Amino acid sequence: MVNIKKIIFSIAPILFTGVVLICIFITLNLLEKSYDFQMWHAKKIQSDFPEYVDFFGELEPQFPDKMINSKTILGIDVNANGIRDDIDVWINRIATDENETKAMRQYSLAKQEWLNVCEKKEPKVINAVNLKLENAVTCLMALSGYQRKDSNFTINKLELLILNTKERLSCVDFYPKNATSNLNSIGTDTNFYCEFEIQNIRNVVSGNILWQKSTSKR
Repeated sequence: MVNIKKIIFSIAPILFTGVVLICIFITLNLLEKSYDFQMWHAKKIQSDFPEYVDFFGELEPQFPDKMINSKTILGIDVNANGIRDDIDVWINRIATDENETKAMRQYSLAKQEWLNVCEKKEPKVINAVNLKLENAVTCLMALSGYQRKDSNFTINKLELLILNTKERLSCVDFYPKNATSNLNSIGTDTNFYCEFEIQNIRNVVSGNILWQKSTSKR
């Protein structure tokens, strides 16, 4: 006769380990989609390396008070560079290099302008703002894709961080439904979409081409 107790006791550790691993996986996925966790990570890096305050010509602000920063759609921008201060610090501490830093800034600036148009309800300038945002998306996807081999990584993270309140997220409905998009136009014309001088442009372009060829086979 099969000893049920023995079987249960023998597989219990395996089942327990499986449950623990699943819980860890779910927790990590939830943390990756958490504004607080992402900002905690950037803040920790900032506290570990406080001597770094100048990032490619821009002085880094301190983290703003979360409650005050969340009271308005545009939030706090102490250094007046057009980027919310919490986003500013996150970019400085998470970006891989100068190209990605500046591409993230370009995107964040365009997104902040997008939020500003939403807050003021200015439909006349929507098309111009959308085009500016699409160019920033293309630039960032190309440069992040070159570094991380994942063109959506920084876009997804910045979307999560920038649209972190109900009021900010509500602006998604204000985005015109008939807006055209060139999100997939990653290629040798990256320099056209970026509003800054790309460092080592030849490496970036060739890297994008190789990456596109490899991903097109999937």
